[in-house]
Amino acid sequence: MNYKNLLLPLLLLLGMISCHKEEPLPEDEFTYPSSKIWAHQVDDTNDVKIIQNLYDGLELNLNYSEYQNKLFVCHDLQDTIKNVTFHQWLSSLENPQKNWYWLDCKNISPQNAKAFASIIKQETVFFNITNKVLVESYSLYSLQIVKKYDLHVLLGVANFTALPDTLQWYNETASNIATLEPWGISCDYTMFPSLSDSFPDKKIHFWNTPQTITPSVEQKTIDMENTPNVKVVLVDYTIIK
Repeated sequence: MNYKNLLLPLLLLLGMISCHKEEPLPEDEFTYPSSKIWAHQVDDTNDVKIIQNLYDGLELNLNYSEYQNKLFVCHDLQDTIKNVTFHQWLSSLENPQKNWYWLDCKNISPQNAKAFASIIKQETVFFNITNKVLVESYSLYSLQIVKKYDLHVLLGVANFTALPDTLQWYNETASNIATLEPWGISCDYTMFPSLSDSFPDKKIHFWNTPQTITPSVEQKTIDMENTPNVKVVLVDYTIIK
C-alpha cells in the first residue's frame, strides 16, 4: 500500500477537525417574529389569554420580592399583593413557545439582579422559551449580571430631552452600549427617528403607548415599523387592535 497517497487526505481531515474545534460555538440568536408590533403591558392573566392570539410579541412588567424571593408580574411593587408570579403568568398561556416576550424589569438593581436573572433563566428554561425572551432595564450594571446567565438584554436609553446637551447624551449612550454590548436598545417612541438614526447598526425597540391615537401617531407607528433597524414597536393593546 502506498502510504504517501493516504498522507495528504489524512492531513486534510485532521486539519478540518482541528479547525472545527477552534471555531467558537454560535451564539443562540433571538429570532424575531414576522410582526414588529407587540402588545404593551400584558400583565393581567385574563387579558393575556386573549392577547396571546392577537400579537406574536408580549411585553410584561416584573418586580422582585426579596421577602418571598419571587418575581411577580405587575407594574408597581405594591401590586405584588395580586400574587401573580412569573411562573403563574407563563402557565396561563395556551402554548408559551408560540409567543415572544419583552420583560421590563422594574425594580432590578445590582443588588437583586442575580435573583432576577436566576429566576428568569429557570422559568424560561422550564417553558423552553429562553431564546424568545428579551430582558430590559435602564441599569447598565444590573444587565451586566443578567448577561452572565446567557439572556438577551435590552438597554433602556434615556430620552435626550432630559439632558441639555445632545452630544453628551450621544456620548454617554454610545459609551454604555460599548460597555454592555447589549442585544439591543430601547426607548420611548418620541425618540424616533433620532435613536435609530444615531445608532443605525443597533437593534432598536420602541414603546409607543400614547393616551390617544391620532393620525400622526398612527403614521409614526407605520414609519417605525418600516425602519429596518427598528425591531419591535410596543403598542397599547387596549387602544390599537
